[in-house]
Amino acid sequence: MKILLINGSPRVGGNTEILLNEAKRGAEEVGLSCELIHLGKFDIKPCTGDFACLRPGHEGECHIKDDMQEIYDKLQTCEGILFGTPVYLWDMTSQMLIFLHRSIAAMFRKPPGIVGKVGGLIVISGRRGNQNVANVFNMYFIATQMMTPDAVYGYAQSKGEIRKDIHSMKSSYEMGRCVALMVKEGRKIELPDEYRYKFLPTFVCEKYDVPLSPGGDFKPKGADRA
Repeated sequence: MKILLINGSPRVGGNTEILLNEAKRGAEEVGLSCELIHLGKFDIKPCTGDFACLRPGHEGECHIKDDMQEIYDKLQTCEGILFGTPVYLWDMTSQMLIFLHRSIAAMFRKPPGIVGKVGGLIVISGRRGNQNVANVFNMYFIATQMMTPDAVYGYAQSKGEIRKDIHSMKSSYEMGRCVALMVKEGRKIELPDEYRYKFLPTFVCEKYDVPLSPGGDFKPKGADRA
């Protein structure tokens, strides 16, 4: 059993990494193996939004050939995912946002890339924006059918300053421990087979042959890409 920790900060050794390492320590003490990756070290291009990853016979395959392909394999071989990001302009970092967009392809993979796994969030700001980021992640967890125990909010500005925020340090450790225990105990959301590996909006498009929006012609199977 394995936990993948994803650092969305472009800053190596920064506050986000410090809290993720606390979470890693908590998960490892439960007995799970962990891997921490830094998105800033990967060349990940933005999603093109054409849902080519839904093409029949190619579900879960992203047509963009970059470093994200390596991360897809990591997602598929873990049972829990811990996300960490600082707040930039009241939002997550661009590195994390691009990753989330591209990770959706993994939702349609079998065995699961992200569907039904345990997820956790650690977010750090100087003062404001933590809740904005958490709101987006909560929708992400719902859409990808992931189970999450909670989120950790840290407050720091200068590099290393997060160590003074004792509450977030302890909370990150407990978050890692909790996610690991949930994985170990087999806790997960499991939708009926008909709905697993599906977005409800695109599922309805396919089942009833209706557009995603009134007057639209959205093709959820990615038929517009060879």
